[in-house]
Amino acid sequence: MRIPLPANSNMSPTAQAAMREAWIAARRPRLVADADASPEQAALLAARAEVAARRRDALARLTREPAR
Repeated sequence: MRIPLPANSNMSPTAQAAMREAWIAARRPRLVADADASPEQAALLAARAEVAARRRDALARLTREPAR
């Protein structure tokens, strides 16, 4: 899947990969916890939310401005 980057982008390959992951994740359907969901389903949703939060934090670290 291609992501919208300018042709003259100077993003590093690592930052491009993180941006691609974020772009793909943003287009995935969101999973919503069901009131009648089993504990296994709730645990799966919690694990997915934790992974998504870690990826979001990693992307934020990659893309933030360096300290001056």
